[in-house]
Amino acid sequence: MGFPLDDAWIHQSIARNLGGHFELSFNRGELTTGSTSLLWTSILSLNFAFIKVDPVYFTLTVNILLYFLTATFLYKLLSKEIDKLTSFIIVILFSLTGTVGFFVFSGMEVFLFYFLSIASVYFFVEKRFSITGFLCGLLILTRPEGLGLFLIFIVVTLYKSFPKIEKKTMLFLMIPPIIFLGVSVSINFYISGSFLPTTFMGRKWLYLLSNKLFYLDLNQTWSFLSSWCFMIKKYTFGIHKSGSLIINLLKNGTNYLLFLFIFIGSLRILKNGLWCYEKKERKGIFLLFIWSVALNLLYIFFLPAASHAGRYQPLNYLLVSLTMVLGIQCIAQRVFKRLRFTKGALSLSGMILLFIFLNNALFWAEVTKVSIFHINNTHKRMALYLKSHLPENEKVAVFDIGAIKYFSSQNIVDLGGLIDKKIIPYLFSWNSIPYLQDRGVKYIVLPFFYHYESENGWKLGFFRKNSKVRLIKIKEFSTPEDIWKLVRDTTYNADPRQILFEIKY
Repeated sequence: MGFPLDDAWIHQSIARNLGGHFELSFNRGELTTGSTSLLWTSILSLNFAFIKVDPVYFTLTVNILLYFLTATFLYKLLSKEIDKLTSFIIVILFSLTGTVGFFVFSGMEVFLFYFLSIASVYFFVEKRFSITGFLCGLLILTRPEGLGLFLIFIVVTLYKSFPKIEKKTMLFLMIPPIIFLGVSVSINFYISGSFLPTTFMGRKWLYLLSNKLFYLDLNQTWSFLSSWCFMIKKYTFGIHKSGSLIINLLKNGTNYLLFLFIFIGSLRILKNGLWCYEKKERKGIFLLFIWSVALNLLYIFFLPAASHAGRYQPLNYLLVSLTMVLGIQCIAQRVFKRLRFTKGALSLSGMILLFIFLNNALFWAEVTKVSIFHINNTHKRMALYLKSHLPENEKVAVFDIGAIKYFSSQNIVDLGGLIDKKIIPYLFSWNSIPYLQDRGVKYIVLPFFYHYESENGWKLGFFRKNSKVRLIKIKEFSTPEDIWKLVRDTTYNADPRQILFEIKY
């Protein structure tokens, strides 16, 4: 057992210190804002404080519970605006999406984000503003970008009540998110001197982005949108290009139609939503659509990267099922005038889509299995080697810090800018060596590909002609290339080799 993403072990390491020692730290005694999701880390810490079971089982249990809660609230939200059959098909297809199943096992906060987003929209439409405000506050603690949904609610409420502002509604809606945002910002500023978690700048360096807080880069935007199109096309719909255009259309024609349905469904949501807001009505489907689009726009300006399997913008997978089914329903209603025929066409389409999505779910089950093996086979084994061969609390610089920290007993020096903000200037100057030398680090674990040097090692200042340090190889753990290739292509997961070196300055 384990997690398919190394980042999940970062949450577990911080949660272990929070639950066991009431300390928000990665290494004991060193406070950090390295957990982007304060709420998720706090939930995980309950296991270390009270329950004390295997963290994999505890995390999986929480995510399965959130999985069913998300499906339940999604169905309740949809069935208020569209018929039950269509709502049921959307929920089933979303729940069976392979990447959605991957997120259940990922150990990350994705399903907490799903649940709080959908539940917030549901209660907002129900005009239960105190609950909406509370859930929005929790969403902000889950991920900082959750602030976007809160702002959408504020704009909608002001528009609906204009020119007379509903003061009581605004207070119920605003007070909890402002309190929770204040808690998050205060903790970040107290520990790191920044309003945002340390991880933000570290990820900007990793994805070769500017160190500016936000900006618009058209090339990066195109790359971001293209990567999402590729992920949906190949790893959700299963479209694989053939050499010939004709053969490609014959082989994948049905699946290409799904993009047409998404386009039509999106237009339908926009048309219905804008019409309703002219009449100052609240529509949950339209709000979900706007929130999904807004989340992508936030990342385009602040961090244009999809991350592992698209976990930074998980609502896109909900958007696929939602718009696709509504697009099919729209076409069926135009072609068949009678309701009975429309339902029959929708049911048949749902069965075809069910086959496509089940196949996708089986594919991602294999991806999840292989990803867990990869992390256990490289990161975990390296951690156990460090624990048995190096002195306790020896400083070891590591790029993939999650499992290596959790299963070792060493003081892990983060090379990715996720834990310690002091390394950030060195990262953007492409030379971390002075930082490591000042801290007295003698050992380093770097990720490698198979046939050439470490890309991240080069970005950190090693393996360059002007580098004045020598790295003496001590131990290597690696995953076979045929296994790792599936992990790389689908999730952009950790490199296949983890190599321990002694540093000679």
